[in-house]
Amino acid sequence: ASANLLIANPKTFSIKHFGNVRGGRKELINALQEKFKIATPDETRVSNVLSVLTYIITELQNLKPYTLRTKNLSHKTIKVRTALLQASEPDILLFEELPESLGISALGHDSDYEDRQKFVDELRQALDELNNCYDKLLQKLQAIVVKAFGTGDTYKTIQAALSEIDTEVARQEIRTIIGHFRQSNGNQDQSIEQIATVVVGKAIKDFKDEDIHTFKEELEQIGPTLRRFNELQKMRNLAEGDSLIALSITLPDGNEDTIITDISNARSSDQALSNASDEDLAAELARRMSENSLYDESFTPRVIDNVSNEEEIGETGSGA
Repeated sequence: ASANLLIANPKTFSIKHFGNVRGGRKELINALQEKFKIATPDETRVSNVLSVLTYIITELQNLKPYTLRTKNLSHKTIKVRTALLQASEPDILLFEELPESLGISALGHDSDYEDRQKFVDELRQALDELNNCYDKLLQKLQAIVVKAFGTGDTYKTIQAALSEIDTEVARQEIRTIIGHFRQSNGNQDQSIEQIATVVVGKAIKDFKDEDIHTFKEELEQIGPTLRRFNELQKMRNLAEGDSLIALSITLPDGNEDTIITDISNARSSDQALSNASDEDLAAELARRMSENSLYDESFTPRVIDNVSNEEEIGETGSGA
């Protein structure tokens, strides 16, 4: 489009398009220049026009591909984006198409422009919405992780906790996700970008709106697994030995939960459990947890595995 050529060769348009900028158009250019805080090398009208258009087109070119295709924007901002992407003549873009995309009248050559300040303010708002769109995507994906993790912690807290996990993980996807939490060194944007890429299978900047739903569905499956690894790491940090056991609890409604506990502490604290097999111990612990109102209804416990620092734990908590 001709508008894009402004960046590469602005002199192409200096005479043909902008030689007669005066009246309301000149006042609009001055207002836009002030609003966008644009400095020009000289005070000629042509220079001012080119500086404003170059500023706008440069902002467009700096947007992520996701921002250029998403529908998660206001109606006016989508129309501004369309006008910028489909621009054929810079002067028509600035004085006609952009105002009309905001529901404001176009500006003639010599006429006053009563909507000048409204246009300037709403164009700035639309450009800000485009510029902030990708950051809002990252925030939305972080919120999905928080909900899927299910502890009520913030994304920052979850990131810090998962960064400490040193358990060997059998499932490659989970291993990679935990690795990205660790390698991001607390950078929340970097970690969610890398994790979303792993989960969905494409760079986050290239996401489409439907990829957000795909990410949500996958995290609903992955979140509980990450939480179990976090619980396991907490127990390891507290336990004196490596005698942790994971109990998978199947509730009457078919849902499962996993409890990580230290069986050596259980045996040493109760003589009745000292010589019990792991399976009997698991059943007794589950019964006692039920009596302590951790669960209101009966459930069927089954031993998953004894876990040591060297063994792998798979997606459901079972030994690899």
